[in-house]
Formats: sequence, structure tokens, C-alpha cells
Amino acid sequence: MAENPGSSADAARARHDALAQQLAASAAADQELQTLLRQAVQSNADARQRLDAIEAEVRESAGTWPGLDTPAGCRQFQQFLTAKTREIHRVVSDAATDNQHRAQQALALTRRYQGLSANP
Repeated sequence: MAENPGSSADAARARHDALAQQLAASAAADQELQTLLRQAVQSNADARQRLDAIEAEVRESAGTWPGLDTPAGCRQFQQFLTAKTREIHRVVSDAATDNQHRAQQALALTRRYQGLSANP
């Protein structure tokens, strides 16, 4: 029995539409990945810049801190260093939290890509 030419055209059109939808979904996922990577790079650069600024402040203060030769001056410098250590911890903690969030986003994108490749 001969195949109905209309059904072949309909099947081809349906396949074309499915592929177009898959391409659009893939392009959207690609755009999200690009944005995620750009944000991760910027976030890490910002954290690094904040750490570099803290380092510069500590180095400058270590060379110019008044009274390091006295117990009171040493105590004040120690308090300064304690505050800077807290700042460093906050920067690193914020960066780790941000990286963890982005890792979860990347995992979600991985699952989307896997879903796209499962439906060729």
C-alpha cells in the first residue's frame, strides 16, 4: 500500500518544528551559560580586587604603624590585623557562597543540556 504523501509532509514539518524548538532551547541555554560564566569571572575578579586592597592596606600599615615598639601600639596593630582578618574571612565566605550558587546554576544547565541531547 502506498504511503500518503500528505502524512509524509506533515511528519517532515513536525520534525522540522521539533528541531527548531530544540535549537531555540539550546540557544537559550547557551546564552544562560555565557551569562553565568561572565558573572562568575566578574565576581571572582571583584573578590580578588577586595583581597588585594586589604593586602595593600595591611602592608602599608605594617610599615607605618605608629608605636609598634610599645605594648599599646602592638595591641592596636593586633586589633587592626584582627579586623582585617575578619574582612578577609567575609570576602572569602561571600565568594564561596557565590561560587556555590553558581555551581548549582551550572548543574541545572548541565541537566538542561542533557535533556536537549536526549531528544534529538
